[in-house]
Amino acid sequence: MAKKKWKKVFNLNSYEWWRNHRRVVTFGGFLILFAWYISPVIQEANYKNKCIRYLTKEFTVNPPFGDEGKSGLTPKQVAEANAYRFCNHIGPD
Repeated sequence: MAKKKWKKVFNLNSYEWWRNHRRVVTFGGFLILFAWYISPVIQEANYKNKCIRYLTKEFTVNPPFGDEGKSGLTPKQVAEANAYRFCNHIGPD
């Protein structure tokens, strides 16, 4: 077979492929790089949400501090607030 026929059969003309797909490939590359850059922030938020969820359960059962009676909040709301404060390393006032 001739060289031109092989190029046509296997689509070996890479410049034509790049010219037709460069926007999609470039956008996809930037999207992948951005996701890789932002992944630690997403992971940290995931850890903080888990911390808050677990401590809310713990503080609902055994409230260590808070103003359940004075503030008008339910014990679950106080537990969520305390869990959020604890997970953000903000101590009680």
